[in-house]
Amino acid sequence: MSIQYANSELVAKAWLSAQTGIPTNKVGTTLPQEISTWASTGFIQIIVTGGTPQPYFGYRRPVITAHCWAINPAKQTPPWGMASDLAEAIVRACHTENGIANLSLGVSGAPDVVVTQAWILREPRRIPWGFPSGQGSFINPGEAAHYTADF
Repeated sequence: MSIQYANSELVAKAWLSAQTGIPTNKVGTTLPQEISTWASTGFIQIIVTGGTPQPYFGYRRPVITAHCWAINPAKQTPPWGMASDLAEAIVRACHTENGIANLSLGVSGAPDVVVTQAWILREPRRIPWGFPSGQGSFINPGEAAHYTADF
């Protein structure tokens, strides 16, 4: 079944994927469990964490939290620089972005959308704990580095 409506996560994924400095096909709503698929580039996991739709003008103003993950499976030293660079690429994209018309969501049947502007809302920050366990707790980061940025 094709998508009839664009949601904020699909739009954020498409917008981030179109930005310079963001690894190709390394943005999504779920962190891949197979770390070998993103160990060399890092991964950006996006989640809608707030925002206020504008009912009178028909546009949305979501707050997206980007979890920037990097991992070094060969060492116990987390690659903090790689995770930080992903977060800073988002900051840079927000500072230079002037909007994108006819942005393709990359999903069969999904409508094109317009992003009018993106703003960074909170300074990127290092998160000192690791992967979500899926049970409400976090697994020891070991070789994982994690930064977040809100936009």
